[in-house]
Amino acid sequence: MVLETFAISLGASTAYGLSAEALKKALVWARKKRPELEAKAEAATNSGNVSAAEKVFKEAIGFIIAEADDGTLEIDRATLKALKVIQFDHQNGKILIGSTSISSKVLITGGSKGATGTTTIGGNTNLKSAGTEIKVGQDALIKMTGNAKITQN
Repeated sequence: MVLETFAISLGASTAYGLSAEALKKALVWARKKRPELEAKAEAATNSGNVSAAEKVFKEAIGFIIAEADDGTLEIDRATLKALKVIQFDHQNGKILIGSTSISSKVLITGGSKGATGTTTIGGNTNLKSAGTEIKVGQDALIKMTGNAKITQN
């Protein structure tokens, strides 16, 4: 709750062009995936150190996390960009990506441990990280099942 409280009190939703709902979802994700940020946020808030609080908030942004759970997530003719990480986790569902450009410092595509779903990356799709690029041609595809994944950085 500390991350959410100080981010909203800093006016982050206005400064970063995020809706309050999007901000809350991002902070719930950050709390779940990066619990150390909660401790840093609490320390910054308790000390009244605004610059430390802003630094923690900046660590928590710049991510796109797409999880299929047991449903289907389809991305077609889109452009996705993130400052830090884009992660697609099919979990027990399906992720379908086609005719799309995806770029971030780090890209993680596929399933997490114990996943039973599938990720299919169809033609005319580019996946670009800080040091790698995968171009999937018009009639080509990449298909991952279970906990198979591709990590690009």
